[in-house]
Amino acid sequence: MEDSAGVELQTQTSVLLQTSDPMHAKLLPGIDFDLSVSLEDNASIVIKASRRTIHFAGKTLRRATLAQGEACSIGPYTVRIEANNHEADYRLEFDYAPIPAIDENARTSLSLAGWRASRWSVALVAIMAALAFLTPFLSTLSSPAYTALPPKVQGLLPSRDAWSAGPVHEAHRAAGIGTECEACHSSPFTSIPDSACMTCHEKIREHVVLTAASHKAFTDTTCADCHTEHMEPSRLVTASAMLCVDCHRAPTSWQADMPVVTSFSTLGHPAFKVSLWHEDENAVGAAAWEMVETTHSLGRPATEQSRLRFPHDLHLDSDNVTLMNQGTPLDCSSCHRIDSQSGSITPLDMPRDCGSCHRLTLDLDQPDLTLTHGSERVVIAELQSHFARKAAATGATNAEGRVQQEIAHQFGSAGCGLCHEVREQPERPIDERWRVSPVRSPHSWYRSSLFDHRPHLTGAGVNGQSVSCLDCHAADTSSSANDVLMPVLETCLSCHNPARIESAGICLDCHVFHSHYGTPSIESRGAPAGHKMDSP
Repeated sequence: MEDSAGVELQTQTSVLLQTSDPMHAKLLPGIDFDLSVSLEDNASIVIKASRRTIHFAGKTLRRATLAQGEACSIGPYTVRIEANNHEADYRLEFDYAPIPAIDENARTSLSLAGWRASRWSVALVAIMAALAFLTPFLSTLSSPAYTALPPKVQGLLPSRDAWSAGPVHEAHRAAGIGTECEACHSSPFTSIPDSACMTCHEKIREHVVLTAASHKAFTDTTCADCHTEHMEPSRLVTASAMLCVDCHRAPTSWQADMPVVTSFSTLGHPAFKVSLWHEDENAVGAAAWEMVETTHSLGRPATEQSRLRFPHDLHLDSDNVTLMNQGTPLDCSSCHRIDSQSGSITPLDMPRDCGSCHRLTLDLDQPDLTLTHGSERVVIAELQSHFARKAAATGATNAEGRVQQEIAHQFGSAGCGLCHEVREQPERPIDERWRVSPVRSPHSWYRSSLFDHRPHLTGAGVNGQSVSCLDCHAADTSSSANDVLMPVLETCLSCHNPARIESAGICLDCHVFHSHYGTPSIESRGAPAGHKMDSP
């Protein structure tokens, strides 16, 4: 039977072939279905097959009637009817042709399945389309056909929620747009435009200050490229180092001085840069000062022009300085406070943080009376007024000399000059003679970074002990206020490395993308007419 020439059967009975007959089955070994070939009306040959279809004249049948010279196919066999020399004799020719390894019972097209089978498929597709598309769509339109249904029935039918890819971020739910699809999706089957985001986030800023060279590089990137909604767990900001490394792995034509970063490591990350105030000696007033970035590393520590006189090592020496009225040594938290919301260090306030030790007493006879910490003119006016009243009360005759003596003392090394740089111009009048240089110490040393002190003070340090401020800020060895006590790259890497922290290389843990000093997004991405942006 494996010979492609096939076999021939001759018979003179009405039953030409019946595979259920063991004798006939031997003629076609390997057939796994019942086949019956019989003579009908001494003129036609009738072929029947079970569990197999008969392909004849372009049709798929279970029963086929063939005349002399016609052929049909059943499975791998082709059956041809040929007349013998005698009118009552017929010859059946069976040709065997292997077919591809596919289930013969599988109906792979509607033409093979026929309408009886395909009509169920069409009905199911129609039902699914109604449940998945039509019914939710009617709920969005508040269609009478939908609203007329009883509430219990509406609860069983799919609504617009069936189209949702998942819940939105908790921040958007809190804003009241958790179920308002139209708040972000302005048109069906299109990505969310930046204008939809800018409706609420109009004061968000770009990553950098956009210029003619860098404008296209950032405006071609949409908000949705980095911020993905409808994800579980809800994480609106993509927490992946590759988000930053894809752009920062090499210099670009539009930002030649961009820092090159491949990973958070000694070789993969540049040295830290601190933002410091720099004075231009040729300029006057506020224009003389500008904020500049300076490299701060182990081999190249930065220094600042704070105009402050403050030796940290002296204040942290327990043998020399203790808290007033308590007798306990000073530590970093005695002056520096951590904001409970952001985890950043709050700006120092002289009366609150320094006044308990450095009281601005103006008269030993009245120790509770203190000067105002601020304007030089205000201090001089307070001294003049106080000693004028005291002279009038006591009958003193040298009140003016006493005032000048006390003013010189307050602006000398025992008063303002103890902590500040004070300039004296003897040729000027008394109320203009002394000028205290303003303190120029930045509040944000690393302007493009984030740092939360709270978790850093609750975990174990490098040596397994609790973390101390001095582990990162070497204040106990600093004798000058010009020392920059910010940590360097190696300081952070001692803890933030893959051996200690699995997610140590996530850039957004320390850096912000939308800088407070960049270009407002609404200006670069199409601001509404008449809209004006606040300055940074």
